[in-house]
Amino acid sequence: MESFFRLFLTALLFLNSMDVLSQSEEQNVSLDNETKTLADTVQFNSLFINAKNIYRTNPQKAIEQLKTSLAIKNIITSCSDCQMKALALQGSIYLRQNQTDSAEIIYTELKEITSAKKNLKYLSLSLNNLGSCKETKGDYLQAIELYKSAIEIKKEIKDTLGVARGLKNLGATLVASGDFDDGLKCLLEAKGLREHLKDHIGVARVLNEIGTLYKRQNDLKKALAYYVEALEISKMLKDDRRLVIPNNNIGNVYYLEKNYTKALEHYEKGLELAEATNYKYGIALTATNSGNVLLESNDYKKASNRFLRAFTLAEEMKHKYLMAGSLQSIGWCYFKQGKINKALSFTNKSIEKSLEMDELELLKDSYKNLALIYEFQKNNKAALVSWKKHYAAKDSLFNEENIRNAAEIQSKHEIAQEQLKHDSEIALKENELKLLEKEEELKSKTIWVLGFGIILIGFLGFFIWKNQRQKLKLNHNQKLISEAKLKNTILEKERMALEVEVKSKELNGFALNILQRIDFIDKLRETIKSLKSEGSNLGNEKLDLIDIKLRETQSFEQDKEIFKMKLDREQDSFLRSIEEKFPELTKDEIRLASLLRIDFSSKEIAAILNIEPKSVDMKRYRLRKKMGLGKDVNLNEFLKLV
Repeated sequence: MESFFRLFLTALLFLNSMDVLSQSEEQNVSLDNETKTLADTVQFNSLFINAKNIYRTNPQKAIEQLKTSLAIKNIITSCSDCQMKALALQGSIYLRQNQTDSAEIIYTELKEITSAKKNLKYLSLSLNNLGSCKETKGDYLQAIELYKSAIEIKKEIKDTLGVARGLKNLGATLVASGDFDDGLKCLLEAKGLREHLKDHIGVARVLNEIGTLYKRQNDLKKALAYYVEALEISKMLKDDRRLVIPNNNIGNVYYLEKNYTKALEHYEKGLELAEATNYKYGIALTATNSGNVLLESNDYKKASNRFLRAFTLAEEMKHKYLMAGSLQSIGWCYFKQGKINKALSFTNKSIEKSLEMDELELLKDSYKNLALIYEFQKNNKAALVSWKKHYAAKDSLFNEENIRNAAEIQSKHEIAQEQLKHDSEIALKENELKLLEKEEELKSKTIWVLGFGIILIGFLGFFIWKNQRQKLKLNHNQKLISEAKLKNTILEKERMALEVEVKSKELNGFALNILQRIDFIDKLRETIKSLKSEGSNLGNEKLDLIDIKLRETQSFEQDKEIFKMKLDREQDSFLRSIEEKFPELTKDEIRLASLLRIDFSSKEIAAILNIEPKSVDMKRYRLRKKMGLGKDVNLNEFLKLV
């Protein structure tokens, strides 16, 4: 029995020791995991902080370190915020390097992650920066929608500074798309929020954007005022780097005013400050602009040095737009000096860079410069090819500011008719009021007579009968008036419909005549091409010259202006009506509405207004938006009812 008891105790001790060993192993595994997570966290933070410190000076290395940090799987699974902030910084670096496609991929990934995890802070950031990517690519409609979504989230999480930043981006994009009114509203709201937050840096940035808006509208006086205010605020911050852009902007205004002395003064000041703070973008920008002023002053050597310096920095920053612009300026500088081979080389390089970005404004100017260089060489064939490419680039550009309303025409007879109609309505209202007053007076007398008692019953009965008779007569008269007014309304509508139909046919005929003439010239130009391919005796150069002359006369600007004046005169009542009902519409949008009302197609409208058909679609979208119309409402039919 004693031996059995000892065996039993030994078994218990063994089982207990096994349990202790098992718990010890579990604790060791847990400790190992915690140690691994801590080590991964330290590694991630080290890589992230280092990338954040060097991304301005060595962006490529910063991106490599961020990619390494994102490859740490333990961090990604245990710390989603770490993944999001690493992606956000990586996308920001791509944007600074003008690598828009790479930035868009990163921010799309960040948007999906933050949407799934409902992290509103990083979701709004990804939407805002995706908007920047779309804006850079010229997709303004998508950029506007993304900025609006980001702003709504910022408002929801009460991020006032984020709302201000979003409004500034939205305003700048609306301005770039040609919507100056809404753009200005957003920028002014952003300015108010920045001032409330006492964010002087932000206020200066918004003021620069407002100045740019007015510069695009050619209101140089207002543009200069906002740029100067931005400069004064930047001076208060005692940060020389922030004085570069305002000085450059002020120089741009003076350059447009051909006040080259003042322009050079501000460009030189901006360049000096940029050099002192090692602000590479600022150096390249002010060097290019000051070079343009020096070129106007025929100081070719100094101008050439400025342009070459700007190109070197732009190449170092991989800033394609600045590279293309400085190459174009270098080429033109060499041409002015008579160094034709160098001029051709740099101008062609500028065209290559512009084609990579599909930058039509730069292409238009570079092809023009190239054509002039070839003409100087008497290489007419090459010059002709360059001129054609210049015109092709020019035709592809949207020209929002090309449309101008003709003066409003209104005759004295029409004014008199309106006044007469107004007087008639007043007289009718006065008669109705008198009748109502008389009716009230009769009722009062009826009540007073009843008080005299039975003796006056007979007289009262007679009075009531007479009163009822007058009421019947009054009702009958009112019915006749209502019927007459209804009949007049129907006749007036029929008359107006007939008048609109006749005027529409006349306008359509006039427009058709212009379009037929344009089509006729197109066919002539096709015939010229056919003659060239068949080897006509006229010679290709003469045929090309005829082709250019036909192109120059193809616009029919005078006929189009006459048509616009006819359109405004014939639709005067419609114009006044739509201005009353939709006072926020611009003159350009009212002009578009008048053409849509008479069923002009996008192609016809584009031909009359000298713009691209897709530009018409953009304007139609804005018009529908401002009028508050849903997708199920036919815009043309709605305008006919205005």
